[in-house]
Amino acid sequence: MPEALGAALATPGLFWLALIILVAGMVRGFTGFGTALIFMPAAAALLSLPVAVAVLAVIDLVAQPLIVPRALREADRREVGVLVLAAVV
Repeated sequence: MPEALGAALATPGLFWLALIILVAGMVRGFTGFGTALIFMPAAAALLSLPVAVAVLAVIDLVAQPLIVPRALREADRREVGVLVLAAVV
């Protein structure tokens, strides 16, 4: 594990990736979406595409438990139900 951590910290452009993640998180906080629209083009320029997708997936897995409880409280369940039904069809 220490080798993997050392390799991750030695990633060229790590500062820029952290800055991009911060900006993408702020956009998601204000709009509720858009993380991938900001993160993926910039991350793909600095990382290989599979690694960039994996990083975004991990970021989303960490963020979801923070977002979902409030969304469940504030959601209009009837409208969401109609949308889910339409999506299933």
